[in-house]
Amino acid sequence: MQYVHVTDSRAEALEAGERARYVGRMANDLRFNDLPMDGSFIKDEHFKGEQSIEEYTADTVCGSVEQVAERLIQDIRQLDPTHYACNFAYGCMPLDRAHRSMKFS
Repeated sequence: MQYVHVTDSRAEALEAGERARYVGRMANDLRFNDLPMDGSFIKDEHFKGEQSIEEYTADTVCGSVEQVAERLIQDIRQLDPTHYACNFAYGCMPLDRAHRSMKFS
């Protein structure tokens, strides 16, 4: 499954990267018995070896319609998958932005 976000805004792209990093942090924390908790919630904390926000953003299929299309084509050619699932609403992405990305993809 690939995170996808269509935007022409660098700030919005970095925000999408931040949302991907949030999900990555939660997935990382769930691997351990000693979760960093804040009451009933897992804390959103940096972990050892974590990628930078720029790296998370680069690993997310994010950018203009053309950039997203090229990246999807590249991934599909390289991976030769039988299925390719796209997640447009990750890390508490606002639904209007997720919908916009689905509409343009």
